[in-house]
Amino acid sequence: MPFTQGINHIQTLTTNTTNKTRHSNKFYPAPTLLPNLVLLYPGRINNHGDYRLEFNGKAVTHPDIVKAVHDCTLQGNGRIITDFLVDLYRNGLGANSNFNIHINVNGTQLSLDEFKYLAYWIVLQEDINFPRPRNMGVRMPIIRYIEGAISALHPQLLPLREVIYRTNNHGRRPDPAFINKSVTNYLTHNVQSIT
Repeated sequence: MPFTQGINHIQTLTTNTTNKTRHSNKFYPAPTLLPNLVLLYPGRINNHGDYRLEFNGKAVTHPDIVKAVHDCTLQGNGRIITDFLVDLYRNGLGANSNFNIHINVNGTQLSLDEFKYLAYWIVLQEDINFPRPRNMGVRMPIIRYIEGAISALHPQLLPLREVIYRTNNHGRRPDPAFINKSVTNYLTHNVQSIT
């Protein structure tokens, strides 16, 4: 499912709901694969399609995913996870997740296929609230996730706390993608694939 199809789906849900109270409606995007992944809608931002994403009863944030990608990279899976993120950006749920790696998100080990659904639905929200081409949409969080991998391999150039700060840019213009000639080639290539 490309991002445009996901946007249409959630906007249809929010438009057709009769209960407009914030977070009063639930949608389970992957009921078999991730039964504890739920979208609560309508969201707090007063626009068409906003929602809150919860996993295991807790809100999932972009910094949670940044940390998960960082830690996955420390385990030696930086190329796989960042190549996957580029594929997710290009193909949405059609991204190839047929790799035998696991990603720890807030204490829960996920297969790459499970992670794909979690990442897709948290990233999708950015295209609803900050749509392209005027804004960064899904590009912003995916760039930050790849920067999480950069921080794992190059903490002296980009500490994890700096990536978290760049991710939590509420009310500020998003920082441009981190590019540095000392960064491992595949990471530079992958972050530039998103910009």
